[in-house]
Amino acid sequence: MASSLSYAMPSQVPAAHPKSSLPKDFLADHALGNRRVLRSSPRRKSTSYVSLLGQWFVMACLLFATVHIVRAGWIHATELVVLLSQQNKLGQYHQQLQADHELLKSNLAYYTSEKGQETLIRNQLNLVGPHEILVRFQ
Repeated sequence: MASSLSYAMPSQVPAAHPKSSLPKDFLADHALGNRRVLRSSPRRKSTSYVSLLGQWFVMACLLFATVHIVRAGWIHATELVVLLSQQNKLGQYHQQLQADHELLKSNLAYYTSEKGQETLIRNQLNLVGPHEILVRFQ
């Protein structure tokens, strides 16, 4: 590892160009004492069987997790469609119940009036008013 590093004295390091994209303190931040570390090109490391096995294990775990996340998402999406359908049906049923409720309220208002009570008495109890005659046809 020591052979891959070479050192340059600060006097040998060229000054940064004024229009350079490097920060002003680049040389000071990357200095080692009075020497700056210059790295040679990185060498490709040989991977061992255990390292490859570990990488395959991680990839298999990620694939397993991805499959289960997608599956869970699909299940929840289908459940959402079913629930939205049920919500729509319940909304229609609720509107029908409100219409029935309004009809019952109007019937209640009618039958609590005198005219409604008279109609109910004549139709349900077959009674007639004073000075009237009941005639039935069969």
